[in-house]
Amino acid sequence: MFVTDWFTFASLPRCGSDWFLKTMTRAGIPHVKRQGLHMMSREAGKPSVTIRRDPATWLASWWMSINAELDNHGIPGFADLYILRKPGDTFEQFAERYIERMPGIINRMFDHYKSDHVLRIETLAQDFVSLMQRLSVPFDLEAVRPEPENICQRHLEISETLAEQIRAAA
Repeated sequence: MFVTDWFTFASLPRCGSDWFLKTMTRAGIPHVKRQGLHMMSREAGKPSVTIRRDPATWLASWWMSINAELDNHGIPGFADLYILRKPGDTFEQFAERYIERMPGIINRMFDHYKSDHVLRIETLAQDFVSLMQRLSVPFDLEAVRPEPENICQRHLEISETLAEQIRAAA
């Protein structure tokens, strides 16, 4: 969790936190780390902020990253997704197993991050500017760059049918 003079920011894994933190630094918004990156907590009198993304692209991003990152981040339900991954799986096999065995886990994980302000990874740069203006945070607008295209790409080609099934099971 990160704290500014205006708000607290909690990072949900695979949801654009690196972009958000780098943008705060470039835009001149001082912030300090108070707890682990993926911890959620409230600071008295300050609104909370987090970022979310489409459940289908979140699951695809997570699936692509778990070979490099085997930490459950202390988030309820996050570690449960590891047991669904089998060596040699395609994403489709993994997603079908998720839909069948663990529906609701993504939303329960997202619900762990109850925030006053929820930004969307799909529109992160414009959401960032809107939030800073709404909270009267002084910042350098020129320092806010569009998010890299790959920040919200699906990372994998997912059929729309499978994406809809994932969203329904999220």
